Amino acid sequence: TQSTWGMKLGGVTWEVMKEILEFEADRFVLTLTRNTYEVRELDPDDRERLYPTFGTLRDVHDGLSRCYSDDELRERLRPFPEFAEMLEAERAGEREGRLSGMETRFMERAVALHKDALARQFHYGGFYSWIKLKELEVNNLMWIAECIVQNMRH
Repeated sequence: TQSTWGMKLGGVTWEVMKEILEFEADRFVLTLTRNTYEVRELDPDDRERLYPTFGTLRDVHDGLSRCYSDDELRERLRPFPEFAEMLEAERAGEREGRLSGMETRFMERAVALHKDALARQFHYGGFYSWIKLKELEVNNLMWIAECIVQNMRH
């Protein structure tokens, strides 16, 4: 179920958190789907049971759980332009030799949502967004440190 505390609080808290939580749910669905294309032991019904029970993709979970390639996934995501564009941009980037994966685009979208949440006032979603942005900052610092340790300077 969706965040009942946010629904009970209502107002700006629910507006902000609803958008963030739906995005995170959709992100999880697409990431899980793509990461389990080759896992034949996970049948579509089992995969669908792993999906969150909310998000903008909720109505197409059944179809998404039966995808075993990016082409199938792209076809199922046609009614959702934001996600279809992400997949198409990734494919175009691969053809041009660029690495700009869907995860990068998810991260950019998440940062934009969290920054928007911090720009609004008088709601609890700002605390959640601040923590998520700090978590991202720590992950980036760890990645930089790993690059230095491995002598990968460009």
